[in-house]
Amino acid sequence: MNEKQKKDLIEMLAKCEAIFGGPGRAPDRIDGFLAEAGSLWKRFAPGEGFGSLMVGLIRACGDPFYWEENTFLRKLREYLVPRGETAASQECAERIDAFLLEIAAPWKESLPDWRFGQLMFNFISESGDPTGWTDSRFAAALQEYIGRCAPKKCPRSPFPGQRE
Repeated sequence: MNEKQKKDLIEMLAKCEAIFGGPGRAPDRIDGFLAEAGSLWKRFAPGEGFGSLMVGLIRACGDPFYWEENTFLRKLREYLVPRGETAASQECAERIDAFLLEIAAPWKESLPDWRFGQLMFNFISESGDPTGWTDSRFAAALQEYIGRCAPKKCPRSPFPGQRE
C-alpha cells in the first residue's frame, strides 16, 4: 500500500468513526436489539429457555449468520407470533431480563461488530445443541465463547497488525 492509499484509508476510517461511532457496527444498537428480542420472548415463549428458542428459530427459519439485527427480529417475530401470546409470569420476565443483561455486556465489549445471528450461529455450531440448557448455563457458555473469540486488546491502529 503506498502512502496516498494509506492516507485515503485513514481519512475513510475517520469519516466512518464520525458517522457510525467507529469503523464497524455501533455497539449502542445491542441494547435496543436485545430489548426488542426480550419483549418478543416474554410475549410469545416466556417459559422456553433461550437455547431452545434459538435452536427452534434456526430450524424454522434457516441459518442466521448473515442476518442483520433487523432481519433477526423480523424472523423471530415470524417464528413466534403464530404461537399466540402467553402471559409471562413475573418470575419468567425477571429471568429473561437477567439473562439478556448477562449476555449484553460481553457482546458489546468484546464482539460489537458481530451480528447477533453470526454470534448465535457460531456459538451453537461449536457448542452443540443447547435445547435442554438452562439460561444460566447458556449465558455462562456464551460468555466463555465470547472471551475466546474476542480480539486481543492492543493499542488501536487503522492497519491490522500494526501498533500506534
